[in-house]
Amino acid sequence: SQFEPGGISQLEAMSCGCLVVAHATGGLRDTVTPLQLGGSAVRGCGVLFSDYHPAAFLDAMERCTWFFRHASAGQIQRARSNARRSIVSWERAAQRYLEELHTLQETIPAADLAP
Repeated sequence: SQFEPGGISQLEAMSCGCLVVAHATGGLRDTVTPLQLGGSAVRGCGVLFSDYHPAAFLDAMERCTWFFRHASAGQIQRARSNARRSIVSWERAAQRYLEELHTLQETIPAADLAP
């Protein structure tokens, strides 16, 4: 997508453990974190490209292909796990909101209580 405010396709793919190649725009930039290898550690769940141009997309596809050709099976599995874990559900956000709400107390100034 050239413009993507939210993005459901990458969320569906990531929930299945698929790595995503996406244009770094809107919700895609917010949800797809770049793959990074560090020894046996793997961070991220996809490959982003900034320029909305075929050559930039090709470069992102080549970087993704490089990852699959050079990463170990364990590293690929960890990247897929990263994708599945990165999905944010409304249930978790709502639960955090409720927890915060329950910590608040309403304070009424004494002057407002006088008849």
